[in-house]
Amino acid sequence: MKIPNKLKIAGHVYKVKLTHINALDSGDNYGTCDVPKQIICLNETNSNTRMRETLLHEILHAIDIEFGLGLNEQIVNTLGLEFHRIISENKLDFLS
Repeated sequence: MKIPNKLKIAGHVYKVKLTHINALDSGDNYGTCDVPKQIICLNETNSNTRMRETLLHEILHAIDIEFGLGLNEQIVNTLGLEFHRIISENKLDFLS
């Protein structure tokens, strides 16, 4: 999967940036989602699989906040990991 430079989520265009994320600044070192600024940042040092998984995780955070779902981090982690696994293991390509 190619990492896009922008995504539409809940009718808003989010920029997707590859950057260095300091673990001390964000609490982790994989990615962040800033809904008010509509920016998803992915740590440029992530492996390819971690990059894809983190993108799904941050998309789930954006959906959660945009729609006020109130998902906790454990649910977002679980859904992100499992969506990534299902898509990867089954070689799903939704554009074909």
